[in-house]
Amino acid sequence: MVNRSLKEHPYILACELVKKSAENLNTLGDLNAIAYQGKNNNEIKHLTMEEYHRELFQDLWTKFSNQDYQERIEQYVFRLKLNKLSTFIQGKRCIDFGCGHGNFAHALINSGASYALGIDYGEESISYCKNIAKTLGTKDIEFEVQTVYDTGREDSSFDFAVQNGVFHHVDSEEKAYKEVYRNLKPGGWFWIYTDGIDSIQGEIQDAAARILSKFPFTEVGAVLDTMGLSIGKRYHLGDSLQATYRHTNLADFLGRLKDYGFGNSRRLSGGYLTDSDGTSLEDPWSIEKFGSGDIRLLVQKV
Repeated sequence: MVNRSLKEHPYILACELVKKSAENLNTLGDLNAIAYQGKNNNEIKHLTMEEYHRELFQDLWTKFSNQDYQERIEQYVFRLKLNKLSTFIQGKRCIDFGCGHGNFAHALINSGASYALGIDYGEESISYCKNIAKTLGTKDIEFEVQTVYDTGREDSSFDFAVQNGVFHHVDSEEKAYKEVYRNLKPGGWFWIYTDGIDSIQGEIQDAAARILSKFPFTEVGAVLDTMGLSIGKRYHLGDSLQATYRHTNLADFLGRLKDYGFGNSRRLSGGYLTDSDGTSLEDPWSIEKFGSGDIRLLVQKV
């Protein structure tokens, strides 16, 4: 993905990756047998997409050390600066929909926001958020257990909103986007990150998620934990290999946003080599590898 000068077609490399992965699945098969040994079908939980993601992401988000967490805050501060968004944030009331462990909310405060609220439906995630905010001594920040469908706040409460890779995991994107619209003041701005379509990267991740959905995510995570990965890499693998993504076409997505009441959109850049929304344009295999790419947008409530 990050190699911008591949000599072989990326499909060839993808096939080799899938072949090697298939050879390793026997290990996971043994794990699955151990995990369910002695259990009957009634004891195996069958979760909806949102229930599964709530358990998965709470497991992933709460493993960060203070140093790793601070590095993630700095990554989002960098992205906000890169896209020249300080004027949209400084002195403003902000809300992060589906805040996970809250790093983006901290980045908003560090970028000059007067107040930041992070909401998430994971009780363990919010408990982690509150503890680390206290540890870091961050002021004017709050975290609450709420859903992206109902923040519990009055209409037009915020100047700036964030959904950073969340709504493509929920059951009803339309309901979630309408709740953002309700919460924003007229003329308020909204940072969006969602997954694009038609990429080798996405197809491999989707296949992995379908296969690994047969195994308890905690057991898959136990395998990842043996690989000596950094916390950040461990999180990204746990996310991309186990979560279900709803992919979207940029033109169709902009049409939906217009229907929800958002306009004045501009595309944002992730700023890192692993992002496929800006640097991928320099890649001769950009279309094959990334399709429509990461979709990062700034839109306004109109």
